[in-house]
Amino acid sequence: MLARAQDVLAAVVQYSGNDPWISGELFMPRPATSAFCALLALAGTTVSEVSAQTNCQAVLANETLTPVVPGVVRTIVSFDDGSGAGPVFFAGGAMASVGNVARLTPGGWERAGSGLGGAVNALEVIQNGPTPTLFAGGDAGLARWTGSDWELITPSPGTSVTAIVVFDDSSGTGPALHVLAGSSLRKQTGAGWTTVANIQTSSFDRAIERVHVLDNLDPASGRPSIVFAASVFNASIPGQSLIQPASQIVRYDGASVAGLPPAPYGSWIKAAVVFDDTVHGKSLYVTGHGNTAAVSTSIARFDSTTQAWATVGPSIPFTGGAAYGMAVFADGIGTSPHLYAIGSETPIGISPQATIGAWNGSAWKVVSRLGLTNPGGVGYHLGSRAGVLGAARIPALLCVSSPATGGTAVFAVVGCPRCPADINLDGQVSMTDLFLYLEAWFAQRPSADIGSQGLTTQDIFDFIGAWFTPCP
Repeated sequence: MLARAQDVLAAVVQYSGNDPWISGELFMPRPATSAFCALLALAGTTVSEVSAQTNCQAVLANETLTPVVPGVVRTIVSFDDGSGAGPVFFAGGAMASVGNVARLTPGGWERAGSGLGGAVNALEVIQNGPTPTLFAGGDAGLARWTGSDWELITPSPGTSVTAIVVFDDSSGTGPALHVLAGSSLRKQTGAGWTTVANIQTSSFDRAIERVHVLDNLDPASGRPSIVFAASVFNASIPGQSLIQPASQIVRYDGASVAGLPPAPYGSWIKAAVVFDDTVHGKSLYVTGHGNTAAVSTSIARFDSTTQAWATVGPSIPFTGGAAYGMAVFADGIGTSPHLYAIGSETPIGISPQATIGAWNGSAWKVVSRLGLTNPGGVGYHLGSRAGVLGAARIPALLCVSSPATGGTAVFAVVGCPRCPADINLDGQVSMTDLFLYLEAWFAQRPSADIGSQGLTTQDIFDFIGAWFTPCP
């Protein structure tokens, strides 16, 4: 089959704009219309000349996943419960109509089991045994996912659970489940739960996906630490003095609490992740901004050797937008994961137009130039988690945007490996994918702009180049 691209274009350019649909491993009721990474114009080029010339890059899958999730989403996580369905994205929050926790299926978002009473603030996959377990924390306390429903943990550690981690406090009892319930850090013991520290945070930090365990945070003590990077007002150990960390970040090592040194990210913390850039090892990365125009926004890495902060890339003027979310995403590009920064409707500073960028340890790369909605309904944080989706196990990063009318918009960054022209992510390239791309192009959707150079007919030729390229 050596038809030229312009012949195919001529055959389909009369496409009327209908919304074609096929069943299969779709993760939304209406197929995504993605702008993928064909970089070669095909006018006058045969299929055989294209097969090895298409590169792959992470792209925004569509403007938003549809439909929106009912209610306010506070947390997202990817989990494989061993049922054979593969990894599934779960979303938790104040979503009463779906039991406050939903999972993403080929038919859209649906209730996960019988749901949970009260809002869900934290979803975490915990490895504390031979198999991982999905835990949910919120107003109802703490629950685990059995594969078909939620089972409440009794006795309860308390309500308003906002963080869940496994931590070895070096006491000799081994790793144990720790949760932040209200302002109490509680450890699970054979007798139930015991309060080991008090961590008072801002009310905006109900969805704290910013609590992590690090082994090398304090080389002097040699003890691992739980890090709370969440606008901490004060912290204490029962019977010890109260501390008020200047950086609003506090660590707990099983014996004491201490604040980290002041950092260049301003006074409002938006996100924190643990990322290994292959040079410095696992380090804490934090982003935030100041509450005045005079304070810049920065993404910073804590150097455990020097006990000081290093700025990652350029400082971002407060008036130029901020990174409201971060996530470590194994996007399939290269051999190592990348650190992703997600911004709001204004650029995050790594380029004049970037709202999503990826850091490889030495430089930022623009992933998206789309203006994303300011996440005002989720405490000005963009909850984001990476995982895989579909039968082809395509790498995906799901992010929460501002609540739309009656629900929360969620968008996805899709990584590699995948067939670049597989628009609906069903594992194969067909005429349906071609129609879906043309629908997006004729509707002038930003996702049809291949290469982010503006929508032109060249984008159609570029997409057809990817459509002709053989996929594994």
